[in-house]
Formats: sequence, C-alpha cells, structure tokens
Amino acid sequence: MDEFAYVLFAGLILIVIMMVAWSALPEELPPMVTPPSASLSIGKGSSGSFYITINGTFTKVTLESYGEINDWINFDKNFFALGGSTDVKVTVIVPADVSEGTHAGRIVVSSSGGNRTVQVSINVLKFSSTDIPHPFYFNDFTVSYTLGSDIMASKENVEVVKGVFANQPVSLVSEPLTDEKFSMITAGFISLVVDETNSGGNLIVELNGKEMFRRIVGAGEISIPLDKSMINRTNTLAVRTESPGWKFWMNTVYRIKSVKLGINYLGVSSQEKTFELSAVDVNNFKYARVNFRVKNYLLPLQDLVIKINSQVVYSQTPSVTLFREDFRDDIFGNPIDLNVGSNTLSFLLEKEGQYDLADVNLIIVRSG
Repeated sequence: MDEFAYVLFAGLILIVIMMVAWSALPEELPPMVTPPSASLSIGKGSSGSFYITINGTFTKVTLESYGEINDWINFDKNFFALGGSTDVKVTVIVPADVSEGTHAGRIVVSSSGGNRTVQVSINVLKFSSTDIPHPFYFNDFTVSYTLGSDIMASKENVEVVKGVFANQPVSLVSEPLTDEKFSMITAGFISLVVDETNSGGNLIVELNGKEMFRRIVGAGEISIPLDKSMINRTNTLAVRTESPGWKFWMNTVYRIKSVKLGINYLGVSSQEKTFELSAVDVNNFKYARVNFRVKNYLLPLQDLVIKINSQVVYSQTPSVTLFREDFRDDIFGNPIDLNVGSNTLSFLLEKEGQYDLADVNLIIVRSG
C-alpha cells in the first residue's frame, strides 16, 4: 500500500506540472515573417517595392513602420486576420528633397501571439544620368461613380374625385433638376398607393401633359415605369379620374395614401487625359510615373482604376495623401504598349465613390 501511495502521489505531481506547463503556453505563436530584412536602392522622388510573407494563424495582424523612413512606407493590406500565409506589398516612396545615402527604419509585424521585425535600408540615389523624363501636367479633377434614386415630388393622403357636380384632381410640380443630375438620369417612375376607392371610373395619370396610365383599379400599389426621354428638368404630374358613366348620381372617388414622382440615376465621372510621344520616347521607354494628391474623398474608399491606353496598370485603393507609382507593366504583367503620337491616361471608379485629385502629372521616363 505504501508503494502504491508513492506512485499515486508522483502521478498527481506530474499531472500538476503538465497543467501548469500547458496553461503557460501562449494562445498564438509569434508570426513567421520573411525576409527578416530588406534593402532597396531608389532614386530621389522615385518609388520601389518589395514583398514580405507572413505565416501563421492570427486573429489580427497589423503592420507599422518606424525610423527615419516611417513616412515613406505604405502597405497594400493591413489590419487583417490570417489563417495560413499571405504576401504584403511594401511600397517605398522616396521624397525628392531628401539627402543621398542610406536611410534606415523597420517594419513591425504585430499579432496577438507576438511581434516580428523587418529591418529596412534604403539607399537614396540621384536619377540616373541616362534617364530622360518627359513630364505631362494635367488640371485637378474629380473621379466619381454615383448610383441611386431621388423622389422629385410627392404628396400623401389625397383624394381624387369626379362627378356631375365634383371635380377634384391632384397635381404635383417637381423642383428643377440641376444640369449634373439631369445628365445622370437613366429612368424614372411614378408610384401610387390607393387606399380606398369605389372604382367608379378610370384612374388617369399624366406626366407633363402626356397620359401615362388609364385604368379602373382597386386598392393597392401602382407602379408606372418611365423612360428617361419622358422626364424634363421641371415636371408636372397630374392624377385625376372620370365620372362613373351612367351612374350620374354618384362620384368616382380614389383615396390615395401616397403619390410619388422619382428618378433613377447613374453618374460616372471618369477622366481621360491625352499625351503625345515621339518614336524616341516609345522605343526607349523605361517606365511611367503617375503622381497626384488626394484632396478629398468619400467613404467607403473604393479601388481607383488607372489605365495607360487600354491597359489597366493600377486597380487598388490609393493612399489618401500622396500617390506616386512607377509602372513598367500592366496588372497582368504585360509590358505597357505605347503609341507614337497620341496616348491616353485614364482614371475611373467601378463602384460608388469619389476622389478629388490635385497636382496630377505623368512622367514618361526613357533611357538616353
């Protein structure tokens, strides 16, 4: 019995030790991050990029930059959950007024399981003496995508009556549409909700003097679609009814809970800028640099699409401060195809949003 007691006591001690050890383990391990360091050589006023790979399972991952290059660094993703592996593109934009030489900093990848640090070294160079920039400057402009509907005029709880001794129509006049809103109209609609009626005669709806609807109806909702050609800048909607025919002793009555005149609109304000290139520019092309400053924007931020000719070179959410990107290929890895003569630089949105861009310029850089 004594030996059994010793064995039992030792087993209990082992269990306690294992429980303490297990409880001391972190819920999440620190992330695996490669490479541990990165070094780039970038000319003044230029940009460069590299990727860091993060592995692990984390409920939240954040990236922050520190050191003298803190303001130069942007990440294409941040503040995300991870289950496996992901690549983060790190873009380094070197200001034009910094000194040449080595500038250092670090990127800290943080998670609930711990942190990892990537040391970053940037060797700032002058532009190569063989590089020849050809700049093109454009005015400030807005890129937007607007989708929605507006009620131009409405009334509630009205009564339309017609008889031998009664005539009570209803009319609505809309506020004038602005040129911008008028140009965005795709269609319109008239909506009525009939609360009560004796259905003695036709219910008649007219828009700008043209009959849109004529029918005897009961209680319920009526929806009348309108072509955009039917809509003017200022619109008049009339709702009336007819006498009940041979039942001359009664009135036709429609009690209407609501009547509305509305429009659907879609506004796409894309921007296409042209620039001219010589055969020397095209044959010796190295890269295209796009610069601008975001003056204002609407939330939520949407991807901004930038095209050179018909090729998409950028389709991401831009930095809402300073944008500077160099493009040699489109987003599919195909070389940018430039023309001798006229070329286009385009900006557009494909979802509802808006960016007000300032100091927009394009620099075509060629070798000398």
